[in-house]
Amino acid sequence: MWLHGAIESTNAEKFGEAGLRFLRVLEIVEMQPNRVVRSSDLGILAGFCSTAGHPDIALMALQGALESGEGKDHPERYCANLLTLANTWRTLGRPSASAAVNKAALSYALKHRRFGDAASASTNLAIIDANEGRLSDALKRLQRSLDLLAQDSHPDTEAITRLTLIQVVDALQADPVIALDAASDLFTRLKSHVGPERWNPVAQVFNRLVERYVASHPDLDADAWKRMRFPFVFRERRQ
Repeated sequence: MWLHGAIESTNAEKFGEAGLRFLRVLEIVEMQPNRVVRSSDLGILAGFCSTAGHPDIALMALQGALESGEGKDHPERYCANLLTLANTWRTLGRPSASAAVNKAALSYALKHRRFGDAASASTNLAIIDANEGRLSDALKRLQRSLDLLAQDSHPDTEAITRLTLIQVVDALQADPVIALDAASDLFTRLKSHVGPERWNPVAQVFNRLVERYVASHPDLDADAWKRMRFPFVFRERRQ
């Protein structure tokens, strides 16, 4: 009931009320006598709090979930908690703490062959590297993420990874082919995981890479090449 109320308050943009309700849910969950159930519920609650814009409460819930140690016997749950914790630290403006947790998540996920989770951690680390100016390191991590995703499908992470790679290649002034090859799947297989909110900040960068590519290939019919290579972006105008 309290969790439902917290979500309703969030949807109604009553964020203070929602925060109080989430805190009450945290108190209730922490009284759960079964440690396994308590750990699981704390992780679930942390996910809700993080999504709803209450990273401080998410942090409290995750601290209890991870410190119990119960989740380590459930790699899927433990990875999810580590990744949520890493994102929470990033939301709170603590990139160093986020990087440390992402590195732990990457190591744990690889050990348990959870390659999709490992890719999520690797891409998170790439974003931190890029934000701090380590663009070459970021590119290597993103390419590693794509290798991991080839072993374990995770479309949402893959879309984020490919979009980030486009931005990093542009910032590095690297060969645009690296980004353009990675971009192709965004408009086909991964189209449902992109959407305007994710694509709009990248669109100008993508167009710049396309223009750099066609400028370096003067033999191309630029407009025809664009329409053939990326038909969902460069649709031929109706007469």
